[in-house]
Amino acid sequence: TFLPKNLQEQFERMANVYFLLISCLQVFTSLSPTSKYSTLSPFSFVLMLNMVREAWEDRARHKADQEVNGRTVEVMRPSGKMESVAWRDLVLGDLVRVRINNEFPADLVLLSSSFHGDGLAYIDTCNLDGETNLKICCPLPQTKAISTSSQAATLEGFFEFEPPNNRLYTFNGKLVCPGQPDAPVDNNNILLRGAMLRNTEWIFGQVLYVGPESKIMMNSRKGRNKSSNVEETVNYLVFGMLVVLLIVVSAATMCMSQSWNSEAIAGSWYIPYASGLSSTEEIEGWITFLLLLNNYVPI
Repeated sequence: TFLPKNLQEQFERMANVYFLLISCLQVFTSLSPTSKYSTLSPFSFVLMLNMVREAWEDRARHKADQEVNGRTVEVMRPSGKMESVAWRDLVLGDLVRVRINNEFPADLVLLSSSFHGDGLAYIDTCNLDGETNLKICCPLPQTKAISTSSQAATLEGFFEFEPPNNRLYTFNGKLVCPGQPDAPVDNNNILLRGAMLRNTEWIFGQVLYVGPESKIMMNSRKGRNKSSNVEETVNYLVFGMLVVLLIVVSAATMCMSQSWNSEAIAGSWYIPYASGLSSTEEIEGWITFLLLLNNYVPI
């Protein structure tokens, strides 16, 4: 989709639409008093140059995305063995172990941490809300005693929780375990993607929302094409030059029409073909003057 999107963005600029029109008139009509490619060649060069620059920036964005999605995290398999898995391969329900100073790869519910007594985890949410002070996340009472992957592999039960949404500060769910009362799960038990583990050696967590369903991704806005103040000013200036150009072209066409339709010219023996201008010829003359003077607007 790069080519159509890039061309759409480039032709949102008034000057580019103008040069495209001039190029089409020069190439596809016989009215141009100059070379057919006098505008098309530099115009194509400018478009290609902008396209190469945008492609370079787009490649850098893709490279950054691949770097993030290629990060690894420890995932527990049913056998109790921990395996290193790329973020892009995480799925709902995976039980992961995140170590200190690492970001959380998805939205997790905290099961336990290296603080064996209370299982608390300290997290840095600067990327989410801009606050630099550490926050405390509490584990579930039923799971806070877990300290090894083999213990985590013996867990039984399931979570019930709300569908994916963009609310960073609320969460409603519960843990259902056989033979035990349901345990509520709220925002104090949730570790969001984008946050980072601090002052805690490791945590065990289970994936609730992953990829585009994580809360940070649900809150992200799609990138839009931005224009600078200079570019807006240039658009106004181009519009002003176009108005001046159209006035000059129209005035030249009127002078041409009056001259060739005058009786003095029509009766001149040395211009036998001067028999006046039809409306079609006047329109063609107007286009010819436009093509001749199109460089009023600099490319």
